[in-house]
Amino acid sequence: MSMITKRRFASILLITALLSGCSVYTPPAEYEPKIDFEESFLDTGLETPDRWWEDFNDPELAKVVEATLDDNLSLRMAWSRLDQMHALARVAGAGLYPSVDLAVGGERQKLGGDQNVSPLGPQDDTTDTVFASLSVAYQVDLWKKISNRRRAALFDHQSTRQALEATALALTGVTGELWYGIASEQATLELLDEQLNVGQDFLDLVQLRFANGLASAVEVLQQRLQVESTRNQIPATSIRLATQKHQIAAVLGREPRSRTPLPGAILPDLPPLPETGVPITVLRSRPDVRTAELRLAAADHRLAAAIADRYPSLSFSATLGGQADSFSNVLDQWFVNLAGNVLAPIFAGGRLAAEADRNRAVVEENFYAWESALLAACTEVEDALVTERGLAESNRILETQLDLAEENLKRSRTLYVHGLTDYLNVLTALQALQGLQRQEIATQQALLANRIRLYVALGGSWTGHLDKTTSQAEEQI
Repeated sequence: MSMITKRRFASILLITALLSGCSVYTPPAEYEPKIDFEESFLDTGLETPDRWWEDFNDPELAKVVEATLDDNLSLRMAWSRLDQMHALARVAGAGLYPSVDLAVGGERQKLGGDQNVSPLGPQDDTTDTVFASLSVAYQVDLWKKISNRRRAALFDHQSTRQALEATALALTGVTGELWYGIASEQATLELLDEQLNVGQDFLDLVQLRFANGLASAVEVLQQRLQVESTRNQIPATSIRLATQKHQIAAVLGREPRSRTPLPGAILPDLPPLPETGVPITVLRSRPDVRTAELRLAAADHRLAAAIADRYPSLSFSATLGGQADSFSNVLDQWFVNLAGNVLAPIFAGGRLAAEADRNRAVVEENFYAWESALLAACTEVEDALVTERGLAESNRILETQLDLAEENLKRSRTLYVHGLTDYLNVLTALQALQGLQRQEIATQQALLANRIRLYVALGGSWTGHLDKTTSQAEEQI
């Protein structure tokens, strides 16, 4: 290497050292929403459960939820997407390291016609040439352009992981609601069967009185209509039960008619209301909110890279090679080539500036998307808390109504048997009681579903420990 070449190379290194310390744009380490949130939700002072389904003390529910996390197809697709993003993050990070290429080859040239004739006589008409070279190329990360693209890819990977966790959290909620929805329909079917028996008892009573001339045919028809009206609710309830069984089978990654675990016809008591804590602390840890925040960070680092694209780039390359008539002689005829290049964009028709502006708008959009996710999460928690209080109050009133309806039916029946009132009063009392009994089951199921939605809205740290199961790993090999 000549003295001039050494000086030029040293100058390039000096410029690199000076420029690498500069920074065009640095994304913030943390983002703060512009929306003012209240200091706390309606607080109950009870500890928030992490794995919410354990709060119901239902081992069968726990098994089904765990099976969902292992076998659900949407979750398996999410794992595959996460693997894709992990690979893309590795690709983006490769630019921080030099690339090394090895080239080995050869050629044989054959002369035709009279090209191989010389004054000295015939010559060999073939020429063999072999070559080998080792090339190293490296782009200096001026303005942290490559680093920012790598960081963006890492944030994409992390956001995909959080999206996976959000899917898992939502699936547990769907599983829980289906589980107690099935229990509710089965309890309703049992109740309808009991109400049919009660209705038949009243029909027998009216028919006996009709046979003795103490009741009219209209009263018999009224009670028959009541019995058939109750019977007519069984098909609709059976349809709802069957479709929910199909849905929970699909959530478990099974075909609709497969055998799946099912709950009994008993709805559990509602666990104590959990503590909701401070909104911004609780909600920012929710997987879907974290997904939005990480997408914002990824967009911000892409903006930094887009701004850096408008500034000069510096790259170095070095090649060590040789060429001879045989591989054994390649090292005897070797050469070294060193090069350094500075590429500065002068005119691109406004493309680079427009790309930076586009990325800036993407960052703004993602910021509002993150705030929207925070606001939606806050609304979900508040809605669930208000709904629970309303449903709990409705359930307390319903219990009072049931007591009154039972007493009303008992007294109306006694008066009717003694001929002191007509059957319409009995029929009205019977319809009111049976309607309230069905409403009680529906309210209990609504309370359980709403509580599950509250648990899901509050999130939980358990999703951070999710991993692929052994069965999944084996299937993907």
